[in-house]
Order: sequence, then structure tokens, then C-alpha cells
Amino acid sequence: EDQVAFCSTFDNGNQNGVASLLIPGKASHTLAPAGTNSPTVSHAPTWDGYPLTLLIQLDDFPRETGFSITSADKKIIYLERRQGYYEKSQLVVEKVQIPEGVKALLTFTDEGGDGICCENGHGYFQLYSDQGSLILDESGIFSNGVNRTFVVGEPQTLPPTVSSSPTVSVAPSFNVFPITIAVQLDQWSDETGFSIQSIDGSNTFYDWPTGSFSDQSSDLIFETVLLPRDTEVILRVTDEGGDGFCCLYGEGYVKIYAGESAEDESALLAFKSAEFESDLSIIFQAGPAPSVSPATTSSPTDSAAKTSSNGLTSSGWCDTRNGKLVDDTCVEVTLVMELDKFSAETSWFIDTNDGGTNFASRPDGYYAEMQSQKIIETVYLPDDGGKYQFKIVDFMGDGTCCWAGNGWYSLYEGRNIEDESSQLFYGQGDFGRERVHIFQAGSTPSPTTSPPTHSPQPTVTKYAVEVTIKFDNHSSQTGWYITSDDGDVIISRQPGYYGGEDASTITEIVRLEVGNYQFSVLDTNGDGFCCKEGTGYYSLTNNRDVLLYEQGRFKSILTRPFKIKDPSRRNNAWSSFKSTNLLRGAILSSYEPNRQREHASNKT
Repeated sequence: EDQVAFCSTFDNGNQNGVASLLIPGKASHTLAPAGTNSPTVSHAPTWDGYPLTLLIQLDDFPRETGFSITSADKKIIYLERRQGYYEKSQLVVEKVQIPEGVKALLTFTDEGGDGICCENGHGYFQLYSDQGSLILDESGIFSNGVNRTFVVGEPQTLPPTVSSSPTVSVAPSFNVFPITIAVQLDQWSDETGFSIQSIDGSNTFYDWPTGSFSDQSSDLIFETVLLPRDTEVILRVTDEGGDGFCCLYGEGYVKIYAGESAEDESALLAFKSAEFESDLSIIFQAGPAPSVSPATTSSPTDSAAKTSSNGLTSSGWCDTRNGKLVDDTCVEVTLVMELDKFSAETSWFIDTNDGGTNFASRPDGYYAEMQSQKIIETVYLPDDGGKYQFKIVDFMGDGTCCWAGNGWYSLYEGRNIEDESSQLFYGQGDFGRERVHIFQAGSTPSPTTSPPTHSPQPTVTKYAVEVTIKFDNHSSQTGWYITSDDGDVIISRQPGYYGGEDASTITEIVRLEVGNYQFSVLDTNGDGFCCKEGTGYYSLTNNRDVLLYEQGRFKSILTRPFKIKDPSRRNNAWSSFKSTNLLRGAILSSYEPNRQREHASNKT
């Protein structure tokens, strides 16, 4: 199918398990053996092992990619290709022999932090058995690293992953259901831990304490567990550093899937960005994902199936507490939303007011096939009289309005969206990257905005750029400005603008057209804003891409170039979280401390 001919002649003396590869249209050659391993790590004999074939389609930056196949405990290395080994963007074939029945670990790494797909090529990797059966089939969508475990041998002959039927003398205490947790870690993976507990906290089903992932910096990890079926549980995530694992040190997130795989997005039960402080809680039910798609044309009716957006049906957390039916603990809310033509970029979340617990969500990509459609979804929230947070996010940072459509959204209490008095809030699609609304379940305020109207399309498209600065103890000394490629000042914040913001962090949103720009940061005292008076930094982000990031270690001025790209030309941008490499090198400038500039703008 892939038009690759496998050469299965293994040399009994080939201790490294390396074999010839044959690719149509290319000369046959023999790959060099992996680099010498540490003497403390021994290789399992491969001459009597089970033959495996690994196919890798590299992207445009092959030197960034490396991989290893090891035992599950990483004590034995069967095959390794370190970063820098591959020189060309091509389809390569690697062969290795491993004792049959061994549980092995395949690890891919990417120095650029953007996997091997998609903006720089459509990479992937596949692992085949000796009989040609597909063991692993993965896209190249990951960040710095990804791990996959497998058992060596024919897939159909593997032992079952769940226990066999109980005998008459061993009755099961409960039915179980497989759940897969996907966690994208940041650079400080040793700070992260998580556990799965019962709602009341009396029972801990699984626990990965802080430090469990100390050697998996920026990796995407997967854990599959068995939980009591149709039981409400809570996933508790902790971060020892108190800064979550998003966004300064990586675009971390947590996804919960029904079943034993994280490949099928339709099986997604819950999704949450790792943008929290020390603790994050996600409530979900151990059971199948919803089998219905959101309505797209008509309003929900009273007889409609009771299904929440995180996959919980009428037996889910909103109707049961500790196994008892308590229907009056729920509040019904209905979201009406018109998407733009890039519907895959839109996601939303309903959390507690502090963002600590997620009750309903739709992740990036969920609406991929619903371009420019109107969707209507009803979800259920616990009616405890508390306030809730609704967050709508656009992955590309340009909202759902206006150049790509006339998007808008509104939330109603109940199912009757024709009753304006039940409207909790309304918003147009011009929210840039994200917008947050606070509302209270169980009480309906009068609508404060008019029904949606369609504004004319702007003649020029501008994209939201977030400028974030962490000041030292002398914020009034700091200023910055952005200039276009031809030197025109787009926006300026003179020193003194941030007086009174000592040691704090500020974020401003600037809208820029596609093009090349320069960002300059100033300090009137000539010592930057790091490190004796506080560890300051600055960053520029667009669509979750890091355009610039650097500590405030400079003297009077620091200038860096950056570029705004057209999102419509990006391939599969919504399906992965990618960051650009940090830019280095300074540009000389004539700026001097305390010199006033004519383009200073008033503080608003």
C-alpha cells in the first residue's frame, strides 16, 4: 500500500538489528548502526529476536528528529537514531529484532518542538510486524516528544488487555470501562502529577505523584486505566511550581478519551488547557462518548436526548451523586453559536468561576466539518447557586468574525432560545484569541445586548498579537514600541506608562496585518529589567505561536524582528500546538535613556 519493499534478510551477526532498506526510486543502501550506548546499558540479543520494520516519513527538517526503541523500563536500547542522524527529508525504513512478547517503548523527539507535521511536511511513522501487520500508525503531530508502547509480535496473537470472564467462584465487584488520559507536559515535567479519585475524595483509583514524569520534559504522555463503568470521577492535576504547565514553558493540556486510544476525537470526554496555578480538577464519567452530533439547524426540543458536551448522559454527574438520582441538582443551559469558515479553530469551555473545574467543553477541531454553520447545544451544570465561567477561544487569534464570516454566540438558561428574557449573555465573533463571560446558573439576568447583527467586512485583516511583560521592581523605567518593516511606529508605550506596576505582569493586545515588524523594549536606567531588581521577561504570541520570548537582560534597548503570517495558508494549524524557535541577535538602535519620542501615545 505504501509502495515500500521490505528486505527481510537479517544477518545473524548483526547485533544492532540494522538491515538494508529499499525505497522505490531511490538507490538501495545500508543504514549506519546507532551510536555507541553507555556501557551500563546492555543490548538484548537480536539474532533470535522477532523482526520489526519501522517506516518514518521525515519533514523538511530531518536533523531535528530522533527516535529510540527501548524496553518499557528504558534499561535496554534495541535501536536508536539520535537527532542529527538523518540528513534528508525522505521516507526511511529501519529494521530491528526484539525478543517476542517483550513490552517495548518507541520514543520520538523533535528539537524544533513542532513534531514532523504539518507546516514543514506531512510526516508520520508506522511499525509493522514480520508478517506485515500494522502495530503502530501515528501522524507526526506532537511537540518535543511522543511515546508509544507496544508488545512485540503479531497484534492478533497478543494477550487480551482486560481480564478474562470471571469464574463462578470469583464474582466481579463492578463492571469497568477503559479511559485514556493524554497529557501534554511542559519543560518542567517533574513538577506535574495527577490522580483519579471518586467525587467525594474517599477513593483514589490511580495516582501519579509529582516527579513521576521527571525525565519526560515537554513530552505527550498517555495513560490508559480501567474505572468503574458509568461512575462519576474526578481527575486532579497538580503543579508544584504553581504555574500550571501552560503557557510560558509549553502549550500543555489534558484530554480524556473513552476507550483505549487517543486517536479518535469523537471519543473525547473532556479537554482542558493546562493554564492554571497549583490545582486543576476535571469531572467526567467513565463510559462511552456521546453518539450524537450537535444540532446545526433547529432548536432543541424538550424531548431531545439529555446529553452533555463532555459526553455525560442522563446517568452522568449532573443527575447522580454517589449513585443516587438527584435531578433537581442540575441547571440546563443552551449555547447557540454561528461559526466562521474556519470552524476547526473554535473551542469553548464552561468552568467554575475560578477556572479550576471544567463541566463542559468542545476542543479545537471538534467543529472541523461545520464551516459557517449555526450550532445549538444543551449542556447541564450543577445548580449550586455559584457563578460559572464561559470561555470561547479561537486557535488562530482572529475570532469568528469578520473576514472569514459573521460569527456570534449566545447562552440561554433552559432550551427555549426564542425567549430573550432567558438570555444569559451574547457576544459577537470579534474576540481575537479568547473572551470570557461570568454568569450565574439558576438565575437569569435580563439581556444586556441586542440580538446578533452582521457588521460589514473590514477591508484589511488584522491579527491579535499578545505583548506580555513581566516587570522588575522599577516598572516606570520600562517602555516598548512596535515598528513596521519600513520604520513606521505602529504602537508605543513610553517609559513611565507602567508606573505603579512594579514586579507585576501585564498583557496588551495589538492587532497587526500580515507582514514583517520589529519589537523594541526600552529601559531608562540602562540596566534592563533583569535580574538584580527582579527576574523580568517579555513575550509576543500570536495564535499560540511564540513570536518572541526573552528575559529582560539588556541595557538601554533591545530590538528583535518578528513576522505575522497569513493563517489561511497554514496547513492543519488547528491540529497541533506549535512554537517557533526563539529568535536571537540584537539590532543596533540610536535610542538613548530618557530621550522622549514623538510617537508616544496616551495611556488608555
